Amino acid sequence: AISEGNLKRLIINVPPGSSKSLVTSVMWPAWHWTVCPEDRFMTASYTDVLSIRDALKSRRLIQSWWYQSRWGEKFRLTGDQNAKSRYENDKTGYRIATHVGGATGERARIRILDDPHNIEDVESDTIRESTINWVRTTWSEREADAKTGGDVVVMQRLHERDVSGVLLNEIGGYEHVMIPMRYEP
Repeated sequence: AISEGNLKRLIINVPPGSSKSLVTSVMWPAWHWTVCPEDRFMTASYTDVLSIRDALKSRRLIQSWWYQSRWGEKFRLTGDQNAKSRYENDKTGYRIATHVGGATGERARIRILDDPHNIEDVESDTIRESTINWVRTTWSEREADAKTGGDVVVMQRLHERDVSGVLLNEIGGYEHVMIPMRYEP
C-alpha cells in the first residue's frame, strides 16, 4: 500500500524474532525497485550497525543471480556510489542507511524506521525522549515529498511512551498493524 501510494504512514508492531527487519528493511526495498527504481529510500535503526546490515542484505539480494535473472533489466546499481551505507541505481533511486541521532541532509520518498529503540536503553527517560525528539525533528524532516512519500515504523513495543506510542497517541495519522506475541481471543 505504501509502494502504490494508497497509504502514507504505517506503524507495524510485531514481536521479536518475527522477521520484521528481513521483510520490511531488506526485501521490500528490493521488490519496490522492480516497479519504481527511481524511488529513494532512507532507513534507520537505533544503531548504524543494524541499518547498514539490512542495507547490505538488500544490496546482496539485488545483486544475486536470482534477482538479476528476473529484474536485472529494470535498473543497475551504479559503480561510483555503491557503499554499504549508501548505494544508487542508474534510474536515480538510492538507499541511505543511517541511525537514530544520525545527521543527514538527504531526503527520501520512502523512510523506514526499524527498531528505533535499543531494548537495553528504553527504560531511560533521557535516552527514550532523545530518540522521540530525533524522530519528531530530524527524521520527520527527511521526507522528500509530502504528497507521495511514505513513512513506515516497524518495531516491537518496549514502553508505553516509545516511538510507536508517541506517534499513535500524540501525533496521529498512522495506520497501525499490531501482531501480538500471544493469541488474545
